[in-house]
Amino acid sequence: MYAVHDNTGHPHSHIVFNSVSFRDGKKYHYKKGDWERYIQPITNRLCEEYGLSTIELEEEPGKRERTDREWNRYRDGKFIWSDMVKRDVDACILQAASFDSFLSQMENKGYEIKNAHGEGKYLAVKLPGMKRMIRLKTLGEEYGEECIRQRIQKESL
Repeated sequence: MYAVHDNTGHPHSHIVFNSVSFRDGKKYHYKKGDWERYIQPITNRLCEEYGLSTIELEEEPGKRERTDREWNRYRDGKFIWSDMVKRDVDACILQAASFDSFLSQMENKGYEIKNAHGEGKYLAVKLPGMKRMIRLKTLGEEYGEECIRQRIQKESL
């Protein structure tokens, strides 16, 4: 059985199948990437055979997937620092006229900033309460310093 719905704000699918092979009695064990590699092509083929629409998995370049730990915390309704940092960075980019004004806005929000002026390789930030600095590039490609500079320039046009 295969079903697609969007009751959580984003479309997602469920598939139910017998996890034990009738041929050899071995149980199927899911590994990361199996869906895209093996299961989605089968569901797409079946949907096409029955005249149903198919799902194309699109990977956004530079988009970072949540770690299992982040996903579990998100699912359990717990606070995730990286989500807050992303929101703050995005908000500061929209308001900034330059990279320096972006840095000032981040500092005004309480962020400690490291490597902002070429002292180190990667731009990193930390809020009071965070255990350690977080490199912005680890939030996704669009949060690397060069991309932030480009986004500021694009927004200020």
